[in-house]
Amino acid sequence: MLYPGARGYKNVQASCNTRTKHIRIQEHADGFHYFAWPKEAGLSLKPELELKGALDVQGSAGNRLYTFRNSGFRYEFYSPTICDSSNCPDTLTVLRGEKEISSQACR
Repeated sequence: MLYPGARGYKNVQASCNTRTKHIRIQEHADGFHYFAWPKEAGLSLKPELELKGALDVQGSAGNRLYTFRNSGFRYEFYSPTICDSSNCPDTLTVLRGEKEISSQACR
């Protein structure tokens, strides 16, 4: 069971847990969507945050940077492709303006 607003996606780009949240990034017909639930919450509940954003594929290695914006905050989800997840995990960084507020590995 998935929250109705999160249904209808083409594919799931990322689904993982930080220390405090469950993050899910999906590709929909109108672009990329970011969903964040409390870590222990079920995905059938309304997410705390739902944002629309963009993907930037970086360099020839194809590292992925998803960027989502909300009221002066920027959520950056970085997914490296060259190394395995045990030594360089996906990372969620939250910025206010250009100041980093939080950075958490995603497992």
